[in-house]
Amino acid sequence: MDIAEVYRNDIWGNFVYLGDDQDLELLIGDVLVRLPDQPLLKAIDSCVFGSVGRSNQGLTLPANVLNGGEAESWLILLDDAMLASKQTEDIQSVIAHEIAHAYLGHDRVADAGDVSIELDACRQVREWGFQGSGADDLRHSSE
Repeated sequence: MDIAEVYRNDIWGNFVYLGDDQDLELLIGDVLVRLPDQPLLKAIDSCVFGSVGRSNQGLTLPANVLNGGEAESWLILLDDAMLASKQTEDIQSVIAHEIAHAYLGHDRVADAGDVSIELDACRQVREWGFQGSGADDLRHSSE
């Protein structure tokens, strides 16, 4: 059994979630087990998930915004208000979209306003088999 399968079989002890919304934590875990091996390993090894309340659906930042160092880690901030306003597949695709930014190495601070990184993340999410707003190019066409 490879390491990705070990993580997938016991996902709950293998990712970091800084928040207190158990429903959101369950959805993050559900997304992680659906990812292919390499994105799963990237998310487990270098992403920290946090709940930010009601500011936006999701945002992925390189950890260097916090410590000024290299962007080896990623901080994925998720809005727990999504739980009340979206369907499960939409929420999961938004979470997958933020993981895609980390997987693709997008620096959302340096690349702010670059719609192409949003479209790349949407395309990646569709390749992983997710549907919903996180995979929807049209969501970003007016930006």
